[in-house]
Amino acid sequence: MSVHKLLQLIHQNDETTSEAALTLGLLIEHQKVSRPNGDDGGISAVIGDEYSQQQLTEAEVETAVNGLLSYVNEASKPHPMAVWALTKSYDPRILPTLIALFERLVADSAQEQAAYQALVGMTSFYNQKTLVTIRKAAKADSDLIRETAKQYLSLFGSKATKD
Repeated sequence: MSVHKLLQLIHQNDETTSEAALTLGLLIEHQKVSRPNGDDGGISAVIGDEYSQQQLTEAEVETAVNGLLSYVNEASKPHPMAVWALTKSYDPRILPTLIALFERLVADSAQEQAAYQALVGMTSFYNQKTLVTIRKAAKADSDLIRETAKQYLSLFGSKATKD
């Protein structure tokens, strides 16, 4: 299945969204993460040999990231798996979107999982903006988000936990 078809399925926001986002995220990760031992990180067990044998080109990864950015920015209730898939790109361009998405969704308990995925994804980019957002997250109403943020702050050290 092509990147374009997977993006179409994600944009439909129906029962196919989760599987399409999972497949796309793993394909992106397969392309972006180096595995020197030659294993595929368990990708073939999740999405099957047909997809795990597929290597995305840089242009396809770019298309996937752009499509996921568009979806996450436009969807009123983005699917958590689509947010997760976006984080697999480790593309610095996604950070402002993840921060904005987190800030938009964190107060909505129905969007806890999407906000959580945005929080976890932004921690791949440790900088001042990320740190400010993680500090805010450590005061969130959601136990999941609050405790996750506190764990990241403790991992980042004493500079991160200062108010």
